[in-house]
Amino acid sequence: MYEEAEITWIPETMDEEKILSIKSYKITKGRQNCTYLRLSDFQDTLFYSKRIEENYIPFSYFRLGSSFFNEEEYYLSYINYFMMIEYLYGNGITVTKKLRIEFGKSDVLVLSILMAINTFPIDDPILEWLKNECKNKQKEYNVDGLIFVLVDYRGMIAHGLEKRSGKYRDNPNLLRPISLILGIICRYVCGYIQMMSNMPKEQMNAFLKNRISEMKSINMGAFM
Repeated sequence: MYEEAEITWIPETMDEEKILSIKSYKITKGRQNCTYLRLSDFQDTLFYSKRIEENYIPFSYFRLGSSFFNEEEYYLSYINYFMMIEYLYGNGITVTKKLRIEFGKSDVLVLSILMAINTFPIDDPILEWLKNECKNKQKEYNVDGLIFVLVDYRGMIAHGLEKRSGKYRDNPNLLRPISLILGIICRYVCGYIQMMSNMPKEQMNAFLKNRISEMKSINMGAFM
């Protein structure tokens, strides 16, 4: 039994350092001192409740995708993950070529892709699988190539065409690698949405551009 517990949030960048107003929280066993609520606390509650309302649908897709992934239902997992990013960044477009362009315009999605790939060691089998997918589809191993693969898999499994989707329904494990990658991307998207919810637009754009530049400068096994 712990007598004292503390949670600490460690900023990864200078921008996050400026944004995080509370970096640690500690609770001690026994009687606690009373804390009075301030007017700003109520204002923040109203502000964040609005943000939660705006993101309820895409975050629900993420929750469902994660639940299906944990149950090894990779077919349904991938569809829900994809619906999340399509809802957020597809701008109502469903035509494959135009949808890829819309995805590439989103700095949040591009940064989340870079962060997700950087999660894996360079020699990880998942990245080897992704390299082969890009090669088989005659695409570069980069952000645009991964976006192409993501949209192509959506076309294969979401439209119910037996010729393309049948093998994935019969063997959903084939979808585990791409579902895992997209799930990590979506997790980063959720994090950035929450982190930037109280940022001014100019500060948010600068943060995204800087982070994308930083990630591209890292040796990511030729993934750019």
